[in-house]
Amino acid sequence: MRRKRYVDVNRRTYGELSSAYLKHNDSIEIASDEEWLALLTKCINENVRNFDGKHASSLEFGPGSGRLLEMLEGLSKFTTAIELSPEMAHLSGQQAPDANIIIDDINNVDFKPGAFDIIVSSATIHTMPTKNAKKLIAKLYNWLDDDGFLIVATTLQHEHKEGFYEKTDYPGTLPRYRTFYTHNTLSMMLFEEGQFDSISRVTGNTDQDGKLWRIYRMRKEKYARRYNIDRSLCEEYWAEEEGPEFAKSIVHAIQKDNPESEVLRKRTHDAKLNNAMMKRRLGRTLDDIQRIPADKIIERIE
Repeated sequence: MRRKRYVDVNRRTYGELSSAYLKHNDSIEIASDEEWLALLTKCINENVRNFDGKHASSLEFGPGSGRLLEMLEGLSKFTTAIELSPEMAHLSGQQAPDANIIIDDINNVDFKPGAFDIIVSSATIHTMPTKNAKKLIAKLYNWLDDDGFLIVATTLQHEHKEGFYEKTDYPGTLPRYRTFYTHNTLSMMLFEEGQFDSISRVTGNTDQDGKLWRIYRMRKEKYARRYNIDRSLCEEYWAEEEGPEFAKSIVHAIQKDNPESEVLRKRTHDAKLNNAMMKRRLGRTLDDIQRIPADKIIERIE
């Protein structure tokens, strides 16, 4: 019952605020356009699977004015957003016309595991009870592909509290559900529910209302961490052995979870451990293992 109430209250409040949102956009106060674009670009470029260009699949939870969604659309091949308010969805759709915007409560939405390379939640994780946020973090972690990034931006307080509060930084006295995190309560939730291998506090500002905004970047490192994969070394080796197109397929394939990919990851790992003996070391391995045609690897990816 409580969950339905906070969802309904927030949907109504943000719907009424939509007309004023472009003039007073939280994401502008969190970081500048340049800082946001640099962060999103860096995350997508660092994803091993997307080294060769615009192949990323991105998701934004609560796109609001569409400012960040527009950036993601320019960096990604597939861009999706989940927005609770139809009015806000219309607003963000004007900024990112090619994005797929789902108008719904995120608790009702589901995607297959590994669907996205980057997920962004700016000024939204604090609009729900902590118990729901914990479930959401676990869900977002599951939606991320290996080596994918989750970006969370929120305010930090000295004391953790939550409930229905009036949104005082906009005209009127509209209520909404608000959770005020401390650095410790937020970090603990991200570690425990997301099981991320790395969490870093990237940047943030204090806005005109005195709110302390912080951006956290989390990476779902799996194969890159386990095998210490060097992307450029992998591409260089396989480009020389099989050609540039095959090399691209290999770098895609090392992120998949099947026996062939396991072999490729181990070979790449061996190459990283001993660059000087790379060709001789991997050449002996190749004598014992059948080569995998590039079209078969691409078929598995698609």
